[in-house]
Formats: sequence, C-alpha cells, structure tokens
Amino acid sequence: MNSRVVVAPLSRENIEVFANAVRTFLGISLYDRVDVLKLIEFVLPKHMDGFRYEVVPDRELGDAEATTSTTERLIRISQSC
Repeated sequence: MNSRVVVAPLSRENIEVFANAVRTFLGISLYDRVDVLKLIEFVLPKHMDGFRYEVVPDRELGDAEATTSTTERLIRISQSC
C-alpha cells in the first residue's frame, strides 16, 4: 500500500497543545525529554491495541524516513534512521 494522504498543516500552537495532551496522557512531564525510540518500542504498544512498528529497507519508503498508517496502527521506519 503506497497511497499517500496529504492533510492540511496544523499551526505550531495546535501541535504543541496536542503534544502536551499526549505527554499528560502518557505521564511524561512537560519538561522531560522524550525518548522516541522507547516511546515507539515500549510505551505505545501498551496504550494502543494493535500498534506495531517495522524497520524496513530504505528503498521501500522512497524519500521518507518513516511513514504512519493510522488505520493499521503501524509506523514503518527506514533502516538507516
């Protein structure tokens, strides 16, 4: 499945509000650094039924470093990342 959906960008303020709400939900202080690898590997699977991630060869993602499918609850990450 290589279809791309382009969505309207969010304002910086809206992104910050959403990110802070996620931090609060996950119990991460607003002042702590987020370990994204730990978040993807250990935290999200505990909070999202069916969440998974895959590390794939770079050529599978083209120019992207990672892709997300919200319907499949899947993050695909290029091998070189």
